[in-house]
Amino acid sequence: MIETKITNEIPLIVYHCVTGEMSEEEAAVGASKAMSIINNIVGKNMRFNLVMDMRGYLFDNLNAHKIWSIELKEQNTLKENVDRVALIGDDTNKFRAEKELMESDVLKFFTELEVANQWIKNV
Repeated sequence: MIETKITNEIPLIVYHCVTGEMSEEEAAVGASKAMSIINNIVGKNMRFNLVMDMRGYLFDNLNAHKIWSIELKEQNTLKENVDRVALIGDDTNKFRAEKELMESDVLKFFTELEVANQWIKNV
């Protein structure tokens, strides 16, 4: 399941949650809906922070993951309008390696939603 919602806080926070098993169709529909929500925000010239909760997800196959990730990565609206990204994941070797390689001032990795929320709201 992919769910995307927006808070009424300023700055806005977009929560994008990917959980459970994901087929190619679910990945395409979920990513498309997420970008529709995000494009609506951007259409109002609003900047936002992004929380991506990726705990417990499993794409059915590599192509399903590719469909989801390409839809999000190719969107200039994300690159141009997001101030900060909090990525929440399961505490695995892969997650820790990605954190070590990719974490920056604007992208932080977390294993708990509460800690991610504290960072995204207080930076």
